[in-house]
Amino acid sequence: REGFAIDLETTPAGHGWMYPTDGLLVHGNHYQAGIPAPLAAAGYRPMSSDSLVRVPRAEQGLAALRHSTGPEESRELIR
Repeated sequence: REGFAIDLETTPAGHGWMYPTDGLLVHGNHYQAGIPAPLAAAGYRPMSSDSLVRVPRAEQGLAALRHSTGPEESRELIR
């Protein structure tokens, strides 16, 4: 199990999990592992549009860091 990651998303209404994609595991909240059935049936929608872009932006920044040669370059890559 060493070197393996799983993101567990637990809520009172249900549980889900996610695995890394291309070695990255990013969780930005708001039911990424699936919307619990009771919430989906009630027409769940994210409260903020920020939730819809947070994970792709974090993944993009982290993927860029793979090519970094040091701290200074890392800071430039994620700006």
